[in-house]
Amino acid sequence: IAKRVLGSASALAELHRLNPHLGATPHHLVPGQKLRLPARKANSPDANLTAARGDVAVRRPSESSWDAATRGMDLFRAWRVGARERASAEITFRDSSQLRLRENTVVIIYGPSSPRQPAAALRAEIEGGALEARLTAASGPSPSVMTPSAVATLGRGTALVSVDSAGTSLVANHAGEPVAVRAVTRRVARGAPVR
Repeated sequence: IAKRVLGSASALAELHRLNPHLGATPHHLVPGQKLRLPARKANSPDANLTAARGDVAVRRPSESSWDAATRGMDLFRAWRVGARERASAEITFRDSSQLRLRENTVVIIYGPSSPRQPAAALRAEIEGGALEARLTAASGPSPSVMTPSAVATLGRGTALVSVDSAGTSLVANHAGEPVAVRAVTRRVARGAPVR
């Protein structure tokens, strides 16, 4: 819980401090049991740029220009991350889910809708290019990737989502759980998902 929800196994001490009723370890948690969690700081990042090779840039939602991205930088809600020609990047979210951007790819980072939601599902949007998602069993709720023509809800495993120059979405599931894909019209998912 400390690693998946709070982002680090070292947060276990804080969980113990906030939940003295648990007693000594090992704990035997049961479904429905409630735990107090530390409040998320309002300025906590939604993700981190864990790798950047070549020309990788970021654009904050309030700005029209792109800035050079650096490995280790924090990423927040509605920021765009772009890997340009012969470049790549890796984004790691709070729940340890990762997206790997291939060259000529731009994604938009979406965090939780409220700072009090530390375990909200990952949501990203591809404006163009390709990204690879690697999700572990420890990841939180199933993430989704929105493209101009589809939304893909990813399962645990490895998948590749890309958008070509005509706006056609391609989804490849390389390993793990099924990926659910729905058509998108005017940014709204339509119809039943195809797995």
